[in-house]
Amino acid sequence: AMDLSDNFDPDFCKMLKLNMVITMMMAEMMLKEKKLRISYKSSSKVRFARA
Repeated sequence: AMDLSDNFDPDFCKMLKLNMVITMMMAEMMLKEKKLRISYKSSSKVRFARA
């Protein structure tokens, strides 16, 4: 029987977790940026941009 931990390099697992954290942080930043950008524009411009 093979040990499952042998299949996954600990460094690889760390990298995966780090990638997930970075992706989540970037997504949050993008959402904040979008909200800021929308608040700068008037509602009619936002409606026009979305249409």
